[in-house]
Amino acid sequence: MLEAASVVEHEGHDRIVLRFAGAGSPGWAARFVDEAVQDGSGEVVELDGDAVLQLDISGTPTRRNGPVRKELGGGVADLHTAGVFEGITQVFIGLRGGRTPFRVSALSSPSRLVVDLA
Repeated sequence: MLEAASVVEHEGHDRIVLRFAGAGSPGWAARFVDEAVQDGSGEVVELDGDAVLQLDISGTPTRRNGPVRKELGGGVADLHTAGVFEGITQVFIGLRGGRTPFRVSALSSPSRLVVDLA
């Protein structure tokens, strides 16, 4: 379950930190998509921004916590998660300025993903 999301603006890049309940490092897959489509329902999520980065995160608690939506600042216009479907937490990030290079790191103690955006 996603507990917190934050963005820290650094000179030349932004860092998104997604913190999850539980222990260990989450697994993940990340890619740019043309639109944010929720797994299971097929519902399209309208996001602010010029590009959508989709994160599929595994190894997180499966308790469904419902939709979370945040406006975060910097190059990150929007963040939306619909909870957990078939063991995967799906997160969509709306980015200002289009597709940009990114790097994702999985960390533990506490469990979190860090997304660095150029």
